[in-house]
Amino acid sequence: MIIKIPRRVVEEHRKLFVPTFTFRGRDPKFDRTVPDDRPVIITGSSAPNIIDPHNGKERPATSSDIADIAFLINELPGFDIFSISTLANDAPEGQFSLSRFYPALKNCLKPVRSNTPDMNDLMDVLELGTIIAGSKEEYMERPLINHHYCPVVSPLTMDVDSTDAVIYLTRERLPVYGTIVPNAGISSPMTLAGSLAIGNAEFLALSILQQMIQPGTPLIYAVLSTAADMRTGGYAPGAIETGIMQMAHTQLAHFYNVPSGGYIGLTNAHSNDAQSGYETGMNTTAALLAGSDMFNMGGLLSSLMVFDFSKAVIDNEIALMLKRIMKGLALSK
Repeated sequence: MIIKIPRRVVEEHRKLFVPTFTFRGRDPKFDRTVPDDRPVIITGSSAPNIIDPHNGKERPATSSDIADIAFLINELPGFDIFSISTLANDAPEGQFSLSRFYPALKNCLKPVRSNTPDMNDLMDVLELGTIIAGSKEEYMERPLINHHYCPVVSPLTMDVDSTDAVIYLTRERLPVYGTIVPNAGISSPMTLAGSLAIGNAEFLALSILQQMIQPGTPLIYAVLSTAADMRTGGYAPGAIETGIMQMAHTQLAHFYNVPSGGYIGLTNAHSNDAQSGYETGMNTTAALLAGSDMFNMGGLLSSLMVFDFSKAVIDNEIALMLKRIMKGLALSK
């Protein structure tokens, strides 16, 4: 069950990489292309819980919450893409993905991005997209759902269901990319250099697979490379090491001439406090200055476990600051 890709195959197929990736929304004016429109700001995604905006207590998220979040993200100018921020714990049996994508697409004209747990759910979501577009032909001409998976389980293992989805979407020329998620000290080497090597190998494995299926498939060098808290084994995406790793992966993306980014600007904080702000601000600024194009940074607390409306609003301010940095200093004659 071990597959090795010869160096010559990697070198041959990485020449097929393309330098841009486009996210499409229901309204074309919200389409975004990386790296041309950098920094492209995306919400964090798939948190199981939410801070109830009415009483401030944490509870399981529902499809109604997704509708409310989608409407908010549609109106906040710092965000470019809505990656569906929570799960839908009230979804009827067999309708988990539809209970997420439908309220998201109904309430947000910006590009919507998420994943599905299996092929049955993927087919349902693609049918939903076809209905919105008006026909299969119109959807294929302008696919308005943006797909994302984490098909590589560190170290160096491909998840069956996610990989099946990536293969199908790649074959059908529908927008899809993957995020690589090594966790130093837990699923990858303790040293950051060792985790970088593992993560880059995993990126190449996924990307070469896509090019074998459909040469010239657009992709993103997207990562969530983290370092574990070795005192507890806890997941620590807010640590500054996440920013350092994003900077290093971004330099590799520049070498391969592909867009870069990922889950950067997340926090370990459990409340919308100073820790939350400085972890988000420091890591995103570091990644931006290193040349990253895409930032999954908005709205999540507790190491991706909880969505908070107030956190999303503050992250919108940070996003606007990042966009201002990109404009630089104008000098008149």
